[in-house]
Amino acid sequence: MVLASRAIPPEVHGHGRFVIRAADFVPAYIRTYEEGRLRAKVEEALEALRDCRLCPRDCGVDRLANRFAVCKTGRYARVSSFFPHFGEEDVLRGWNGSGTIFFAWCNLRCVFCLSPEVRVITDRGALPIGAIFDAATGRAVTLGDGTVRFVDALRVYTHDGRLAPVAKVFRHAHRGELIVIAPDGVPALTVTANHAIFAAPAPGTAPRPILAGDLTERHVLFVPRRPQCWAPIRRIARVPYDGPVYNLEVADDAHSFLAQGVAVGNCQNFETSQIGEGVEVAPRDLARMMLQLQAEGCHNINVVTPEHVVPQILEALLMAVEGGLRLPLVYNTGAYDSEHSIRLMDGVVDIYMPDFKLWDRERSRRYLLAPDYPEAARRVIRMMHEQVGELKVNEDGLAVRGVLVRHLVMPGMLDDTRAIMGYLAGLSRDTYVNIMDQYYPAWRARTEEKFKDINRRITRAELEQALASARAAGLWRFDVRWRQVPRAAWGWG
Repeated sequence: MVLASRAIPPEVHGHGRFVIRAADFVPAYIRTYEEGRLRAKVEEALEALRDCRLCPRDCGVDRLANRFAVCKTGRYARVSSFFPHFGEEDVLRGWNGSGTIFFAWCNLRCVFCLSPEVRVITDRGALPIGAIFDAATGRAVTLGDGTVRFVDALRVYTHDGRLAPVAKVFRHAHRGELIVIAPDGVPALTVTANHAIFAAPAPGTAPRPILAGDLTERHVLFVPRRPQCWAPIRRIARVPYDGPVYNLEVADDAHSFLAQGVAVGNCQNFETSQIGEGVEVAPRDLARMMLQLQAEGCHNINVVTPEHVVPQILEALLMAVEGGLRLPLVYNTGAYDSEHSIRLMDGVVDIYMPDFKLWDRERSRRYLLAPDYPEAARRVIRMMHEQVGELKVNEDGLAVRGVLVRHLVMPGMLDDTRAIMGYLAGLSRDTYVNIMDQYYPAWRARTEEKFKDINRRITRAELEQALASARAAGLWRFDVRWRQVPRAAWGWG
């Protein structure tokens, strides 16, 4: 097999063993569609919404009647954004980007807010957003696990340097992950993954809102001082979190405020904050997004946080196939999926990308608030591997089929890493793995005694031991950055 570039690492193509020629590749869902099974899967998935148990939460609500529980998603999916994404692994992003579709909400109750200690720049100084909520004396409204308080006589600075009044402050319960963004020159910012941050690909470029979960260390954050300045991102990490998070609604068309001195997006209304930032989309609209990403030259369709919207994805995919979709489908999940959902995606998904977090049940209860997470992850990752096998690429090193597993190394938890690597090697020693070192302690990990064991970054020795344990298990296909992406690709389009 002739590869397009000598720069492609052998871990990617296995000296030609894991190459499928682009001319020979056909997405799995095409055959399933031609055999009539895709339509049958859509019907089965939609019927399952009547008594929804499509993720391990087993809520049992009738989502076809537009009811919902933990995932806060009824009959139709909500999409927070879709665009060519250049922050994914090189085998996915290529040179034109991975066509990501980010779904709002999730089965871990994700919301779009700041951690309580984040300081907001106001006309009364820099105030923790949690303190702004506590001090608000206006009318309060409670809905579910969230509360909104109306604010009087407080103004904040917007991204364009104006002072604007605060209309409302929100508090929500959040269980899942937070993104810790550590820039140079300003304090670290801890936010939920879908909170918009004003950033740019380079200093002097017009800043635009981008989701925190999509930022990379190539971006710079916008700090609207006089003169304007930029803060390069030094490190980005994801951390487990269980506690309150906050946001503001600013009564100004700038839709922004300054947090830790960095410009961030505000929550534009209470309803959006409570039910999930994004737009509720009909199946045909979701299909159009897939086809638009294909038309823009993306290398794949990458559905992010799909666990709670499998029926909606299948329903839209049927329409997209009939509209000409021919790209590999990537299922980008936290691995907290049900067996039923993964069976539904058999013959549909080309590339599974699960994030295998922890092995130990007690640690999963403590840090993820999901004690059954390890068992669920093991079951579904085995099913994924049985369906699509080891990761395979085309001549350009672009993934076309198989499993890519992500694992974040946690401080003092190398036994979890060893067990996970042993499990993956048991599936196949050729499993493609991205071993990540981005963990950064934040909020409760820094302030509560019971989390003192994770109140630190991992050491270089721990990362080396994690890699050594993976090699000792027989794994060898480790993800690295190798592809040169044109700088213009990091623009905003």
